[in-house]
Amino acid sequence: MTRHVLIIAASLAFSVLAAGFAAPASATHPKGLSSLCGARGEITDALGKLYAEHAVGMGLATNGGVIEVFASPAGSWTILLTKPDGEACVLSAGESWETLPTIPVKNSIRYF
Repeated sequence: MTRHVLIIAASLAFSVLAAGFAAPASATHPKGLSSLCGARGEITDALGKLYAEHAVGMGLATNGGVIEVFASPAGSWTILLTKPDGEACVLSAGESWETLPTIPVKNSIRYF
């Protein structure tokens, strides 16, 4: 994923969160994550124990936050933002995650 795509995705996620349209984590993951934000370790432990989710990708947002995508073999997924101050927030979660194959690129050319 290019840096610009990640920036756009992070901007959209922040916009949704700021507008109040993000579903509470308890609505998406009914057996855990009763709050949208908290300690990163507690959230990632819950994702692993309750949903068998593990990190499948990550990137650095322009504000210094870290965006992580967690997914399980069963298809559940969660997008987590860890802010520079250490607080982590669930931005979104859902079902039907699919991991795409990596395609090698010859003569990799950077457009950005």
